[in-house]
Amino acid sequence: GQGFKARASDQYDATRSVGKVVGVANPDGSQDENADQKDWQSLFDGQSLEQWEGKEKVFRIQEKSIVAGSLLKKIPNNEFLCTRKKYGNFELKLQAKLIGDGRNAGIQFRSKRESNGHAIGYQADIGKGWWGSLYHEHGRRILAKNKDTTGKHLKSEKWNKYEILAVGHRIWLAINGKITVALRDPIGELEGQISLQVHG
Repeated sequence: GQGFKARASDQYDATRSVGKVVGVANPDGSQDENADQKDWQSLFDGQSLEQWEGKEKVFRIQEKSIVAGSLLKKIPNNEFLCTRKKYGNFELKLQAKLIGDGRNAGIQFRSKRESNGHAIGYQADIGKGWWGSLYHEHGRRILAKNKDTTGKHLKSEKWNKYEILAVGHRIWLAINGKITVALRDPIGELEGQISLQVHG
């Protein structure tokens, strides 16, 4: 089994829309200390899933964290917890932890939820050998692999800072302050939901 957690802490539960000029994510991965904090919008208050939709039997709140899956029992299918709102250009910050022997999980963005419960779109991957890679769920599959195969910037079974920046057709992913993907994808989606995925 596996357990996936995302938590509200140190502002890593927030997203903000970005315009044509992005001032918070510098090319070297450092953060602009003068970034206006008022622009940030919290997606999770640590108490409710009011801004999300998905199966509450799979996704739940424990210790101010969104938790999915189980270490005792495998869930039958991939499951998704999706924001009710859609996002286009944005920066997303959160902390994520994956425990157990499960395959992987992920953070989807610019995704579309299907009537069968699946979600189609970009996915920032989570899992051994997958952390920091960019996948296209139910579509084009692997778009960019994190070249750090040793996971030297990763904290195994502990909280890791995950950042996603999407502006137009350009996408950046970072784990614990280290950029893992920088990609221009001219045929990719430009808007959609943010979703937390746990593998069956």
